[in-house]
Amino acid sequence: MRMNRILTGLIGLALGGVTPLAITSSATAADHGVAAAHASATPASAARETLPAREITSKMVKVGAHKIVFKGKVKGSPRYANKKVKIERRIGKKGAWKVYNQVRTTDLGNWKSQVGAPRQGKWYFRAVTPQTNNYRKSYSSVWYTYSI
Repeated sequence: MRMNRILTGLIGLALGGVTPLAITSSATAADHGVAAAHASATPASAARETLPAREITSKMVKVGAHKIVFKGKVKGSPRYANKKVKIERRIGKKGAWKVYNQVRTTDLGNWKSQVGAPRQGKWYFRAVTPQTNNYRKSYSSVWYTYSI
């Protein structure tokens, strides 16, 4: 088995030398300049920004007298089943977003997380799905909690 892999690798290297690499090496200096210009014009970050975003629906639900649940659904095809959703919290209007909780979706893409409320001020919450090869990092609507 190992000998077959080695033999296949050697044949691949030998055939690699037979492929027309002379086309690349015989290109003029002007052609190389054009190729370099095209490569720098499309950075990887620009390609990521063109990826579609996932649709994340969300809502806050009060359960009982002292429990608040932040829940929603990640829509799209293929389904976002059994994957991570980060719940981020921001304290106040100008605070930084920090991971508050991390949950997994159900088979249908639903998720839920219990959240709290501050004694004073407001806490803002949103759901975030990570970037993949097919989708960019996506966010839900922003919701806030407060105490009366």
